[in-house]
Amino acid sequence: MNTCCFTGHLTENPVVTYTRTGKLAVKFTLTVARRWAREGDVNTDVLKFVVWGDKAKAASEAVKGMALAVTGEYHVREYEVQGRQSTSHEIACDTVEIVADQEPEFEDAGHRPPVREEDVAEDAPF
Repeated sequence: MNTCCFTGHLTENPVVTYTRTGKLAVKFTLTVARRWAREGDVNTDVLKFVVWGDKAKAASEAVKGMALAVTGEYHVREYEVQGRQSTSHEIACDTVEIVADQEPEFEDAGHRPPVREEDVAEDAPF
């Protein structure tokens, strides 16, 4: 079964578009805390998400910094751009829920701040 659950903070405002048939489509990126083997050590991953139709309403109303809880399926697509093979990784959302309207105070919680998308190397594997 391909089911994923994530809670994270928006790295930027979601991108809202519509399909040719008028269906709402929203793409967004979350920073998601990743726990390491050592107790208390926290780092973050930057993950891409997409949601369509009526399920996209909550995501379309969210803004940078808000915390979202999402469930969905992990998808990998391979495609070619200018003769070069590329791979895209994203989570196609089944549910999206706004759980907080701002980022937590990471210093108070003993966590590092989330990784910003612009800090990720161009050749990162996603």
